[in-house]
Amino acid sequence: MLWAIGWMTYYRQPEQHPGANDAERNYLRQHSRREALPTHASWRLLLTNRNILGLSLGHAALLFNLYFLLTWLPTYLIEQHHLTTLRTGLFGSIPWFFGLVGALLGGCLSDRLVQRGWTMMRARKAFLGLGMILSMASLLSLYTVTVTATVACLSVAVFGILITNSVVWAANAEVAPTRQGAQVSAIQNCVGNAAGLLAPILVGVLLQLTGSWMAPMLAAAVIALVGAGIYTLMLSDDAMLVLPAEEMAG
Repeated sequence: MLWAIGWMTYYRQPEQHPGANDAERNYLRQHSRREALPTHASWRLLLTNRNILGLSLGHAALLFNLYFLLTWLPTYLIEQHHLTTLRTGLFGSIPWFFGLVGALLGGCLSDRLVQRGWTMMRARKAFLGLGMILSMASLLSLYTVTVTATVACLSVAVFGILITNSVVWAANAEVAPTRQGAQVSAIQNCVGNAAGLLAPILVGVLLQLTGSWMAPMLAAAVIALVGAGIYTLMLSDDAMLVLPAEEMAG
């Protein structure tokens, strides 16, 4: 945040910077080859676009599940299987290895579908929906007996979460109007991290109220299922943002 304040205070377009003299400004005006910035979509148009809304609400479901496991997975393993701190660290790292694999595969396989003739959004949402369905495997870990089976279920869940996380950023860039990728990313991140912020708190409240992992695991699974539905039903190639003249703002 401090860096951003410094940047906003100091940065100017070269010909507008107080450190440039008249000769430099004239030179820049005469020799600049920068293209004029395209007209931008208004915030209202961005916030009401079906694809941007779908990606943002789906991201909320994604980050709820991701932050839940990031913050509570070690405690879950200790309470369910009475592991030592060392064994918790060892077993708890395995799901994230599979998450790394999922992050790499999601983008790669989604791109292959595009190369085979799938439309862009259809290829993206196929893996977005699949990833969220796989993330529901964390709920199955409640019914396992051995720590190996528990970790296997959690590995499938994290694998699915990070498949979704890798593909969602490709889709985010593709639905954004020209030179407005940062705004679309900001909308998605704001909505997603609001849910991510609530996840550790809500899990703690549910644990305290029920004394069981069933309630938080079930809540995460239901939210993941809703996220899969949002990605599948809301995202559409027909909803790619087109800027009508009345919705344009300089």
